[in-house]
Amino acid sequence: MYGALVRVASSLTTGDVVRKSLWLWVLVIFLAILVLAMIFGGYRKGTKLGAPAEPRPVAAWTLGRTA
Repeated sequence: MYGALVRVASSLTTGDVVRKSLWLWVLVIFLAILVLAMIFGGYRKGTKLGAPAEPRPVAAWTLGRTA
């Protein structure tokens, strides 16, 4: 097991590691943008873009009248 890990580690060149690290950063940035877009772009609190608004009940009293 250890020998296999050593072979894999020694077979990786610096370019491979840099390339994988670069793709990892690209993925992290993409996911961060996606999450922020979902939070601030209309998916906040379970609402979706273009969805009709839910009807809300209207209070039976007004400011000038008590029950």
